[in-house]
Amino acid sequence: MMVALPKAKWTASQFLDWSAGQSERYELEGGLIIEMASEQAKHALAKHAAAKALENGVQASGLDWTVFPDGMSVVVDDGHVRLPDAAIQCGPVDLEAVVLDNPVVLVEVVSPSSVNRDETYKLIEYFQVPSVEHYLMISPDQQLVVHFKRAADRKKVETQFLKDGMIELAPPGFSVSVKDLMGSRS
Repeated sequence: MMVALPKAKWTASQFLDWSAGQSERYELEGGLIIEMASEQAKHALAKHAAAKALENGVQASGLDWTVFPDGMSVVVDDGHVRLPDAAIQCGPVDLEAVVLDNPVVLVEVVSPSSVNRDETYKLIEYFQVPSVEHYLMISPDQQLVVHFKRAADRKKVETQFLKDGMIELAPPGFSVSVKDLMGSRS
């Protein structure tokens, strides 16, 4: 379960400065600090599988993009900072950065404690970030990947529900299999 910590509303900058010294994982939601729940092994393995599948896709395509496992922040606005479970960054990477400044693909692995936030708040927030083209919501329990893709009309988002097959991620310009995103243990 995620817990809001008692505190006055914070800005993204205040939150990032504070969270850098914390051993636990937190997000900023509406200016409030939210502690992230502990993960089950299946959640951690699913996150690893997703990052590995994206990394393999980027490498096979020859693209000069960077795949991140969890741990990098995405600043949506001054009151919202999220920690996706995996991400693809476009452009050069500042090795001292804690924030992705140009994320193109964001991934969340849903769990019972996160599913509501992942399919509502984060869906809306992630597509407020201008560079985001794809949001993959992975459900290990349902063996399902929900692919949200920014449409040609940038104000719309297209949705696919996939239990198998390939997902086209353009940009950046490669495909990844649902099976690989789910991992062999899911």
